[in-house]
Amino acid sequence: MEQESAAAKVEELQSSKGTATTEKANKKKDAPTAKQLQQLQQEFIVQCDASMAPARFKGATHLLRCDLCKRHFETVSGAKGHTQDKKHVEKKNLKKVEEGLKLVGSPNQEQFDAITAKLEEVYREWSAEASGQLAVRKEIVSDFEKFVKTIHGCEDIIVELFGSTHTGFALKDSDINMNLTFTDHVVNSSSAYYTAITGIKDRLVDMAGCGGAVYTDLVDNLYSPVSHIVFRHRLSGLSCHVRFGSHHGVPIYTSKLLRRYAEVDCRVKMLAVVLKLWAKLCQLDVQELGSYPSQTFVLLLIHFLQQRTPPILPVPPKPKETEFPQCLDHFDEYLSGLDHMIQIWRTTNTESLGMLWLGLLRFYCEETDIGNVIVQVTQPDLLLKKDTSWSTNKLVVLSPVNATYNLAKACSSQNMYLYFKICFKATMVYFGRNSLQGPITIPTGDHSKSQEATLQEQSHDLNGATKDPHAPAATGDSSPTHLIAGASHLSDDNQEQLADSTPENLVSIDNTLIQTSESCGMTCGSHSLVHEALHDLELDDSVDLDHVDTPHGQIDSDALCDLDHDVSPDVVSIDRDHDVSQDIDPNHDESHDDVLSTSEAEVSCDQSNTHQEDSVKAEDNSQSGNGSSDVATGELSTKQYQYEFDPTHFVVKRLPNVCSVCRQEGHLFNSPDCPDKEEKITVAKHPQLSHQQLKNLDKVFVQLKDDICLKPEDKSKRREVCKILEKYVKVIYPKAELVLFGSSANDFGSPASDVDISMKLPGSFEHDDKAEVIQTIAKGLKNNRQGHWWQNTVQPITTARVPIVKITLMPKWDELECDISLGNYLALHNTELLSTYASIDHRVQVLGYVLKEFAKSSDMCDASSGSLSSYAYILLLLHYLQQTTPPVIPVLQEIGEPGQVDVDGWNCWFYRFDDISQLEKLWPHVRENKSSIGELLMNFFKYYLEEFDWKTRVVCIRQLKSLSKLEKNWASRRTCIEDPFNHEHNLSSHLSNKMWIYIRNAFKCAHDHIANPQLYSMPLTIQVC
Repeated sequence: MEQESAAAKVEELQSSKGTATTEKANKKKDAPTAKQLQQLQQEFIVQCDASMAPARFKGATHLLRCDLCKRHFETVSGAKGHTQDKKHVEKKNLKKVEEGLKLVGSPNQEQFDAITAKLEEVYREWSAEASGQLAVRKEIVSDFEKFVKTIHGCEDIIVELFGSTHTGFALKDSDINMNLTFTDHVVNSSSAYYTAITGIKDRLVDMAGCGGAVYTDLVDNLYSPVSHIVFRHRLSGLSCHVRFGSHHGVPIYTSKLLRRYAEVDCRVKMLAVVLKLWAKLCQLDVQELGSYPSQTFVLLLIHFLQQRTPPILPVPPKPKETEFPQCLDHFDEYLSGLDHMIQIWRTTNTESLGMLWLGLLRFYCEETDIGNVIVQVTQPDLLLKKDTSWSTNKLVVLSPVNATYNLAKACSSQNMYLYFKICFKATMVYFGRNSLQGPITIPTGDHSKSQEATLQEQSHDLNGATKDPHAPAATGDSSPTHLIAGASHLSDDNQEQLADSTPENLVSIDNTLIQTSESCGMTCGSHSLVHEALHDLELDDSVDLDHVDTPHGQIDSDALCDLDHDVSPDVVSIDRDHDVSQDIDPNHDESHDDVLSTSEAEVSCDQSNTHQEDSVKAEDNSQSGNGSSDVATGELSTKQYQYEFDPTHFVVKRLPNVCSVCRQEGHLFNSPDCPDKEEKITVAKHPQLSHQQLKNLDKVFVQLKDDICLKPEDKSKRREVCKILEKYVKVIYPKAELVLFGSSANDFGSPASDVDISMKLPGSFEHDDKAEVIQTIAKGLKNNRQGHWWQNTVQPITTARVPIVKITLMPKWDELECDISLGNYLALHNTELLSTYASIDHRVQVLGYVLKEFAKSSDMCDASSGSLSSYAYILLLLHYLQQTTPPVIPVLQEIGEPGQVDVDGWNCWFYRFDDISQLEKLWPHVRENKSSIGELLMNFFKYYLEEFDWKTRVVCIRQLKSLSKLEKNWASRRTCIEDPFNHEHNLSSHLSNKMWIYIRNAFKCAHDHIANPQLYSMPLTIQVC
């Protein structure tokens, strides 16, 4: 047996040696030929010395190295496979972009004339003003105002036109933006706003059901971030967006400013229309896909025309103060100064549209590092990000009305920013190539399909469905009545305000692929010009796309453009999908190889094209008698400079999809793949708990409350602390009075709660005055520690909304944290209100403690970290107990004779009673609800998961009637919890989207846990699944 085993090992060793010998032979056989090396060089793969390679390649006979990816290969087949790798192809394209951009030279006059002619043609075809639509649009606005005034409650409404129609930058298919506001003598209150907007919506709904209605296709977006109504004007086919807002709002002022710039020079309006159409073709103005508001591109143009030498547009007068013109109160004054400047402004710039168009492209591609500058049309100087607080390396275009708001803020994707630069670069290459580097290729093939027809094929209606091609047009049968693929249903100016949250009712976008070059009749030459500029990243051989950081990780290589055409003649092209395996075949017999290499094919194609051009020109010259040749001088006739304003010249692949909710790439906001998507939660059905199980639950909850509530001695200690601090504060302010509020006095406090103290002082104080008083108190307490009641950690916090002095007591006082605030009188009344509700029914206090403990143990009870405060959870509980049937507690602010208790401008009156019998006389439902604590808690979770409409309603405890977000003018806010006294305070205003989803899931898990029939005790911590 041992001999057989030894023989087997010898045989195995010989076999392995034979295998190694065979592999070496294969490697030797796979030695690259001269032709293969030439073809590999086009892929930036060259031969290298094995001594310079890593140790594992020391014995390699024929070593190949990729200069782009820094990888080595021992065989041609290995190198051939590497050329098909996506990362390699992307880096190769980057390299060829760098080489191709060097070929963009100085255009000649014929080229400028051809570009000008094309831009003028585009403007005449697509401008709403040039096509005579403005009169139709203004008539639509006038008719709608008459219609609105016939509605009850809207007699004093003014309909004001704003947006691209007002500025003159509208395309034929642009929306009509209308702003509704009240006349000056009417108080523009939330209630009047609610009455008017609901009345208009209801009337439009009624009209839509009638035959021959003027306004059709109503879309209710009242609860979107920009509250508005969308409908279609049946006769013209134009989409109308109606919003309520102030006459002095940001969109109105922005439109007024842009209109003034449009009237300075006719070239401004023409270039703006062309640039907006370019952005639409590139799908760069679709915010649902994570791109930019269309107004961004108009401001980019104005900024360029201000920086041009000599400038075409004036720079506004220098601001009088640092915050101007951020304050809308001064913007009328700002516009007056601009009007005066425009009256005397005379530009000496006489450049044609073609010159300015190429100048615009070159300005943002080469002359200006758009990633390091701030585009601001209200400042005379070019601002660099390094000199400001803006640290982002992406596009920053500041609103001309609010200099703190970046219009490109919603686009947080690095890939989207790179796509934006790529489109600019590709467009510059297409329009910038002149005859000395090869002729501008003239597209061939079937051009019977017009540009407008191509766009209409890609268009979608407001709900993402394909529009009827026979739908009525805006003006004439050829006018498009709907948006191109991917265009948003939101208007230009409404898109500006779409920022941190996107509602579910936004229309989904069917982002179809842009038409390929074959269907447009493009030649491969012109198509490759676009390919050359598809990947404008850092043009460096060492760039590794896998390590380009973005706000959400690293760039996904699949998000970059895929190319589908071979190398074209005359230019350096980008060839993504070229199959090198067809050219590099180690098993191919070269003796019978009669196929031209890539470089040979280019030369052959060049020679063929040149020969044909020479033949044609010679024939023309012979007829004209002119012996000179344009080819000899490298010039082309004007007719040969022909351009197409087509998306296939600017982009090949659609832009990367970026979710407007989670800001991640790869999906849209309404995709089920979105981790932050808020979905409807339905609680699971469980068998009814027995009476004994409910009784056990109640015992656990009551025991929990008894364990964590403030004992009488704890309350006494806190009152004593308040008196001691008042003694020392009176040394500084003799008339000062300190009062406990918050959890220390509202019957929902625990031993771990802070000691909240409000200081009363005669007189009224502004925020700065309060901060000064707080600073004085903190200094006095630091210097006066005679009793050593507190540690030497007295800290004034004056930057908070309510300035406080934070004090840590000594160990003998359990190291309690004390917060002293000045004039926080509303909090005193809130404390008394909660304490009164707790006294009505013992279940209120028990449920409050259970809910607070649940929220804290689940890490969702810290308002400073984007969650809800314990006070907000108590308000949620009180609202539910008021709305349940029968109710557990009344609405104290609606019982009895209403009174008036003015505190800081708010009425803090509510019904107070000394004995519950007094309440029974006015509210007959006392103790009518017999539900157990466990049942109330389960129904509490179910109420906010299934029954309460967070989209339209406000959590409110001051009235029993449902309160709509529209009545509060809070329609754009995801969640609304109203303070019972300060009605402008939303306690959930800082609640983040991720935390809200977390809270909802926690509610569901808590409900399922409690409703489990096998449960006999309630754990203090509810694990969130």
